[in-house]
Amino acid sequence: MNIKVLDKIESAWISWNWKDAIDRIGFTDDQLDTLFSTIDNFKSNRSAKELALCKYQRLPVYVTIVKSEYGMFLDWLYERCIDRELYELCKRIVELKRKL
Repeated sequence: MNIKVLDKIESAWISWNWKDAIDRIGFTDDQLDTLFSTIDNFKSNRSAKELALCKYQRLPVYVTIVKSEYGMFLDWLYERCIDRELYELCKRIVELKRKL
């Protein structure tokens, strides 16, 4: 979700940088695919300077990523997909990194 949209729907929320939060969250395979799709959908959106990747349950805390860190995030995601043997997603990650 684009941060500009988040400002409109949440009156008060906390941004937590993805580098600090992402390893603490146990993502399922489907959630990893959703994270990739989020980056893929917003890669060319120039107005989206920062994205909310996920939200903690019961708290207005969102894990966010700045557009300039997409490459580092995709590297992290690639490593997780290799560990879980999600090779189709790995292929899509490599293709997206070439476009960035």
